[in-house]
Amino acid sequence: MSDDKNFQRFLSVVEKRGNVRIDMDPCWLTRRSLASSGYGQIMFDRVYWNCHRYSFYAHNGFVELEKGKHVCHRCDNRECCNPNHLYLGTPTENSNDVFDRGHRARARPKQKVPEHLVPHMITSANSSGENNVKAILNWEKVREIRRRKACGLKYGELIKMAEEFGVRYITIQKIVANKMWIE
Repeated sequence: MSDDKNFQRFLSVVEKRGNVRIDMDPCWLTRRSLASSGYGQIMFDRVYWNCHRYSFYAHNGFVELEKGKHVCHRCDNRECCNPNHLYLGTPTENSNDVFDRGHRARARPKQKVPEHLVPHMITSANSSGENNVKAILNWEKVREIRRRKACGLKYGELIKMAEEFGVRYITIQKIVANKMWIE
């Protein structure tokens, strides 16, 4: 399929309406599928494109992105693919722009949990380690996994351990690398 046909097909799935910001021309919204990330997507020659990236490339001569650069939205609308709303920036620049426009709050400092709420947190699915009601492992099992790893395991034995303890292989990897269940 030629680039011109791709571009015409792209324009056929775009609806020019809706403003997120009053000071901007209308957003171009995709009338087709959205990726799980919330970005519009379109397929050309069996390859999925995020519509905003395709629009940026099509309107800027299919430039190759510099390392660490992303196609960002001035309108903060993931579905938008209006080339006037798109710019190249780093993830940090994008986050700062979104914050400066008041669309996202900065992370709050951690606060100490009041003592009367602690018992309720122990049964929460958001708790970590043994305190999580969905936890399959406990500290005794985690220490056993680390002890076995310290004794020296051969290739494939982590997979057997994962099956033995009823968890995924990646969980065992993270435990032995001390990235999960950190003491």
